[in-house]
Amino acid sequence: MGCGTNIVPGYKEFNNSADKDPGLDMYLNKLWSTPEQAITSAKTSINTRVPAAGHTALSQNNIYKSGEKIIDIGGGKSKNVSYMAGENNRANLQVFDPFNRTARHNKIVSNKFGYGQSDVSTAMNVLNVIKEKSNRKKVIEQGYDSISKGQSFYVQIFEGNKSGKGNQTSKGWQENRTLDSYVKEVEAVFGKGNVEIISLRYKTDKGTPSVKLIKATKIKGERNPQGRYENLSKLESEVRNMPVSYDDWAGEATRKGDAVTEKLIKGLQQQEAAGVITPAERYRALLKEKEKNRSSFDSFLNRPKGIMGYG
Repeated sequence: MGCGTNIVPGYKEFNNSADKDPGLDMYLNKLWSTPEQAITSAKTSINTRVPAAGHTALSQNNIYKSGEKIIDIGGGKSKNVSYMAGENNRANLQVFDPFNRTARHNKIVSNKFGYGQSDVSTAMNVLNVIKEKSNRKKVIEQGYDSISKGQSFYVQIFEGNKSGKGNQTSKGWQENRTLDSYVKEVEAVFGKGNVEIISLRYKTDKGTPSVKLIKATKIKGERNPQGRYENLSKLESEVRNMPVSYDDWAGEATRKGDAVTEKLIKGLQQQEAAGVITPAERYRALLKEKEKNRSSFDSFLNRPKGIMGYG
């Protein structure tokens, strides 16, 4: 895919935690799952020797910085970009590619570099080999989701014949669109005013050419234009319907309408909408409320008979 990946607190890298919630696991994997493509981009990882020009330019212009985490989405099977960023910038660059890396590799990378844990995200010559608009949007959403507030997602495009008419090739699909034609698709996720086209020069054995890239910045405090990944109203309803207390067997009294509970739910909604927390973090906070309720019930059942109305 192309030429060329945030652990939610408590989520284990190798997914072998004894207390791992299967619902949370499914939720976290939704964004980073393998897309269904009419024409696969598995064979479009062609350039395995030389890093994409965009990577070289970002490296030479010190956009890749020492100690930072970079996720290269759709980066293919080659390790050359990771080596370059490591040697030249002392940065930790990892590739996420559902078609050219193992499922285990992609899971570890998405868990460690997704969900706001990366400093830079990239998609080099990836969007142009994806036929479906929905799948291109998924890549852009991955780029948005993986970086922290104030950081940027960089996109390079191989423009093909620039006709604007996509066609199937021997390796897969080619959109044949110019770089500027992708700006609106990136804006649909990052928001208008947060996307620009930049030009960077870089050195080669033959001179100092330049490369144009789309730069999209995740603005702190701005509303997340892509909205929620999933409707959490069912989980919110479950929290509202939990008993207020088990101590006096007030099982019929629920937290529905309770000021503290409503403030919690509304606050989480607003924080996600503003981009302060990720959808997964909101999901996890609601699960924690259910877990506290379960612990309270277990504690109640374990009390000696005849105490606090039990028995």
